[in-house]
Amino acid sequence: YFLDSLILTNDNSCISFFGSLDTQEKIDVKVYPNITNGLTHFDFAKTDTYKIMLYSLEGNRLQEVGINGSSAIVDLSSYSSGIYIYKIFGNGTTLSGKIVKR
Repeated sequence: YFLDSLILTNDNSCISFFGSLDTQEKIDVKVYPNITNGLTHFDFAKTDTYKIMLYSLEGNRLQEVGINGSSAIVDLSSYSSGIYIYKIFGNGTTLSGKIVKR
C-alpha cells in the first residue's frame, strides 16, 4: 500500500483522515518464450480482465488482445524479426516490456 497524502485534524477531540490510500495491485505475469518465433504466452498470476497492446519500436499499434481470465497467446508470426513493445493494462495499473521476434 502507498499513502498518497495524510492530513490529521484535531477538532473537538476527533482525529480525521483526509487523503487517499493507493491499493493498486501490480500485474504479475510470465511472458514466454522471449525470444520467440511467433507465439508468445502471457500467464497471469491472478484471473482478471486485462488488455495487451503490442507496438512496433516506431510506436505503431499492431495488436490489441482483450483477456478475461489468466492467460493469452499473442501471435507475432506475421511480423518481421525485431523488437516489439507490449503494454498490459489491468488492476488499474500498466506494465510494459519487450518481445524479441526471430
